[in-house]
Amino acid sequence: MKFPLVLPFILLLSTMTSAQSTNVYFTEVIAIDHHNIMTVLKNGKKRLIKLAYLRTPLQGEFKHEIVYQYLKQNLLNKWVRVSELSGTGRAKVYRSIIRDSNQKIINVVVAAKGYGVPVKIENPPQSIFDASKIAEKNNQGIWENSEHFASDQDKTKSRSFLKYLDKVKKTLKQQKDPNNQIFIGNKKDKTFTPLKCFSNFDKKNMVVFATKHVGINRNYVFIPCKKEKSSPSV
Repeated sequence: MKFPLVLPFILLLSTMTSAQSTNVYFTEVIAIDHHNIMTVLKNGKKRLIKLAYLRTPLQGEFKHEIVYQYLKQNLLNKWVRVSELSGTGRAKVYRSIIRDSNQKIINVVVAAKGYGVPVKIENPPQSIFDASKIAEKNNQGIWENSEHFASDQDKTKSRSFLKYLDKVKKTLKQQKDPNNQIFIGNKKDKTFTPLKCFSNFDKKNMVVFATKHVGINRNYVFIPCKKEKSSPSV
């Protein structure tokens, strides 16, 4: 008899609802990238969606390839029911609850297989946490080595943050007013410098100051850019 195993999982699926969804539509998944972002069509226009409530492994992270292949096999070129959640109107990628052609909620299935971990800040429904606990108990997917996954996550976040800072730095290089800058401090040696000329700061040892005065008030030593003349402390 398999019912004792199947029934709890069916209950998990049934408890997951789209109570706060703002857009519900049927569509075909026409592409999935290595960040597990899906491209669908809505009203004839391409739209990017992702699984709500879950952080799935990205390219280069633990278990990424297995998760990516699972999503391709089960969603790519298939019709799905998408429920976009509220509060994402300005986002480029819409958090969504996705049901397959059998009405299984993919978000819950992915959590139960250990192919994603709950994102607590998104306030997942209890069904997501319960499904994730099943995977953790059975050491499935990411839960085979959750420390490895967490380490990979940290590296990805660090790369993304530094990439973002590089974009900001390019913008600030065009800034003529020296007081209208962002400053980056190094917790190790207690120095700080304008973002436009910082380099080799480890994210975990990095602190951001909105103004030069803040850095000085926190007893950090100001290091000007190489071509910038040092200005007196204020």
